[in-house]
Amino acid sequence: MFNSDKPGKIEVLKIPSNKQELVFKLASSERPFALMKIGDISEWIKNKLSEYELIEKFENESIFLNINSSEDINILMGSRSFYEGWDSNRPNILLFINIGKGTDAKKFVLQSIGRGVRIEPLPNKRKRALFLNNNREIDQNLFNSIKENVEPLESLFVFGTKADNLKEVMETLKQEKTEVLLGDLFEINPDIKDKDLLIPVYCDSSKIIVEEKEVVKYPIHPEDYEITKNYFNFIGDQIALCKYDCDTRVLK
Repeated sequence: MFNSDKPGKIEVLKIPSNKQELVFKLASSERPFALMKIGDISEWIKNKLSEYELIEKFENESIFLNINSSEDINILMGSRSFYEGWDSNRPNILLFINIGKGTDAKKFVLQSIGRGVRIEPLPNKRKRALFLNNNREIDQNLFNSIKENVEPLESLFVFGTKADNLKEVMETLKQEKTEVLLGDLFEINPDIKDKDLLIPVYCDSSKIIVEEKEVVKYPIHPEDYEITKNYFNFIGDQIALCKYDCDTRVLK
């Protein structure tokens, strides 16, 4: 977890020109293990981290923006940053510190848990490995090699610093409404159960609408008609053909 084989003091790395992120690592390792992202790190540095060694990094880039591709960061610390406009499949362990009471806290709990249940065992595959295996979307040998250990990684573990907080979290989850599948709202007409379902087949026609004898007209406002006519007169036939990929017969 701490990316080090030896014990060491915790060092705090500050990114130049970044007022929202702090990186933590052990003095015995070059690899960081934790990232904090909050609204303003100034007060935290002053009030909470005065006894830690503060080192300014040379790289002036955001760690949080590249968190999905980072193999070093194992602990994320923060609050609203982790559920507002953030899409990641990294977290599967959540620890709520003094959270879970009040309307705003319930909203925070639900939204942050929503960030924690996202998984991606294979690139662009947002389903659990067992589901992918049943649908033959994963190599069988690969699945056999990970099936004994993958379930904890695909599960979300939620902890809290106080029993009351955990109870509040569970009550909030119970109150969340289950999403109704649209297909379950349809009723099958019993009179058509034994009848064939006719599916229309379409094919390209050699004719276009303007060649029909009785063309269906769609009335538009005279001003809109004049604007459209002036526009096509201005761009000319050649540009209209290239820009809108229309048939030359339309321009006659």
